[in-house]
Amino acid sequence: MTSASSSGGLDRLRRQALDAARGLAAGEQTLVAVLRELEADQGRATQTYRAVVRSLAAALEARDSYAGGHSDAVHGLSLAVARRLGLEGDELELVSTTALLHDIGKICTPDAILHKPRKLSEDEWETMREHSAIGERILRPLPGLDGVADAVRHEHEHWDGSGYPDGLLGEAIPLASRIVLACDAFHALASDRPYREALEPARALEKVRRCAGRDFDPRVVDALVASLGADWGSDAEPLATPPALGDSMAQGELRALLAVAAATSAGHRIEHVAETAADEICAALGATSASVSRWEPSAGVLRTIVNAGELAEGEERRPRDETYTVDQFPFLEEFLREGRPHRVGADGPSTDPEVELLQRLGRTSGAVIPIRFADGVWGELYVTRDAGGPPFSDREMRFLEAVSGQIAAAIGRAELFGHVVELALEDALTGLANRRALDERLEPAVEAALERGEDLSLLVCDLDNLKQINDSGGHASGDEALVRVARVLEAAAAARGDAFATRISGDEFCLVLPAVDVVSARALAERVLGELQLGSPPLSVSAGLASIGTGARRAVDLLRAADAAQYTAKRTGRSRVYVAEADPRAAWRERRETRRVTIPDAGFRRVEDALDAVLADALRMLDSDLAAAPPLDRLGEVASRCGEVLDASAWAISVARSDATMIETLHVVDTRAARAGGVRFDSDEHLYVLSDYPMTADLLAAGGSFVVSADDLSADPAERDLLKGWGMSAVLAAAVGDGYGDRWLVELYADGHTSPLTDGARHLRALVREAVGSALGPREAAGSTGSAGPE
Repeated sequence: MTSASSSGGLDRLRRQALDAARGLAAGEQTLVAVLRELEADQGRATQTYRAVVRSLAAALEARDSYAGGHSDAVHGLSLAVARRLGLEGDELELVSTTALLHDIGKICTPDAILHKPRKLSEDEWETMREHSAIGERILRPLPGLDGVADAVRHEHEHWDGSGYPDGLLGEAIPLASRIVLACDAFHALASDRPYREALEPARALEKVRRCAGRDFDPRVVDALVASLGADWGSDAEPLATPPALGDSMAQGELRALLAVAAATSAGHRIEHVAETAADEICAALGATSASVSRWEPSAGVLRTIVNAGELAEGEERRPRDETYTVDQFPFLEEFLREGRPHRVGADGPSTDPEVELLQRLGRTSGAVIPIRFADGVWGELYVTRDAGGPPFSDREMRFLEAVSGQIAAAIGRAELFGHVVELALEDALTGLANRRALDERLEPAVEAALERGEDLSLLVCDLDNLKQINDSGGHASGDEALVRVARVLEAAAAARGDAFATRISGDEFCLVLPAVDVVSARALAERVLGELQLGSPPLSVSAGLASIGTGARRAVDLLRAADAAQYTAKRTGRSRVYVAEADPRAAWRERRETRRVTIPDAGFRRVEDALDAVLADALRMLDSDLAAAPPLDRLGEVASRCGEVLDASAWAISVARSDATMIETLHVVDTRAARAGGVRFDSDEHLYVLSDYPMTADLLAAGGSFVVSADDLSADPAERDLLKGWGMSAVLAAAVGDGYGDRWLVELYADGHTSPLTDGARHLRALVREAVGSALGPREAAGSTGSAGPE
């Protein structure tokens, strides 16, 4: 049953999807105006319009990763079926365009749903089913596409009236929709999907035939069967490069619109779309420069996102802090209120700030275009020419408005995904960015600092004695302490402007400080520690610092060095800041040796005692904080805790789905890389054929655990070869089934520093069984209707 809160979240997501569709449609309306201009110039509107349609379809195909060439196959097969039904002329063209664009509404489907590796929940299905109506909203404003919009809306209607969105029955469903549905369903069944493997074509076709008269028009199915017996692929018109359009200005503008439309459809990041738009404007119009800026009401500034073309003195392509205020440019007040485009000439009044800016840039003419979104002005498109170019014409202003509309469409899509992305990149307790966000942002920040010749410091800190805080005051007290640390770090980051704070995991936090050397970073860290100690109750934090200036040139090296320094700070008395050594690899070696000392060689009981404590503590965690978490999260906690006690060099979590012949590794942590995440011991594989590893296959079938050593000649040779290839000395594996067909596997890897893995076999086996067994409630039968149709 869906709770009120989750239902409300789903309703919000649907409203966001519809709002995004309206934004996309608004962008298409401006595109239409330019296409009509092209028609007046060349009389080739049909050809150019088809190029836009194909570009959007190709961009959607690039975004939806399942079965490359899906649109090609559905398009070609749909044309073959239509011809067998005797369609020609406009009717055939309708089928062709519907096949290309039947999934265009998925532009507004969240990636978490579109690429989910398992079957969708009922709520997720409801969101997925919105794509038909969204596709109609996108296409309806385009001239001559009313029929296509109708066909796209009804492409998932079933012959017996059980489809969506309107429950149309039989002949009431547009014929183009009926044709594309059957072809789409066949190709989906015969293709690998995120949640299942492909069916053999004969089985896929038989499944479609069984659903004739229920899901599909029987006459269409007969034509499909006949077409599959012929060379239907020759009927397809390739989706490749749009038609060659010559070299005129009109065609340059069209190519620019196609590029921006493709970027809008395929990407989530507004920065990428803005950069593409600015580059394409310069190329299409011969402009000297093009800039995209965003209005930030809270700060009262117009902030430049990107500058393209020839950069004036002091300008940067991706500026860090280029802003303009209403006080500096009074025209902004009216511009933001009215949203009217206008031109600027360098021969205007020298007292006019716009003219003065143009002259300072060394340009003679400019065009200022509003980027409108959600009934307001989101930002500005600013384009200039120098003395070698003419002022911007009416036609060019309309073209720039079309580009602005495409940017607005990207904004709509970004707004739709914003909530989903925030959930994926935000720590639920503290509101800080999480580890995934750190992985995405740190490397670009380091690259930018190196490019500018600047320093960048990284502070990794750990809340001391969190377990004692939880034990004495309960988990609520521990949560309050974590939130306090987050707020202090967040304030420190805000004071720097371009700095950001993250919660890496548990009691560990990180502060990224661009353009800050290690001396200044240490002073800031000391202030953070002092503020936390003065609070009530006082909190103690151990911190480690590393920077580009201390020798780390990569994000992973910074993390290694700062993490090792943080460990040293904790080992040498806590509540202090320790600066990493110049060689981050040396710092990490020190940490590895130090960690090894924590469990003496003579202390078998110490290892056993530590594992017993982990077992008890992990069981409490599984029953409390992680009680509602999915198996992957619960197993991650188990692997992390057992790996820490045994000083495992790495750990991995994998799953073999019901009836699958493959095992897929979902998560890997290489502790030698300071928990860099996703490191696969120099291997890019993530899918393995079970029959190649019979020992693992037997373990997954029966459950339990095993330990394999790389030098044990009696062990499975395939397992030993894998260990040697990864530089590992042994692996401890534990497996359990979930009772519904999925089989989970946790592996702890050893190198020369790891405690004997056999010590932890009993504990890992018990925890893996508990993590999977109590994580799952009753499952609803997926696909209970037995429909052969695609989503």
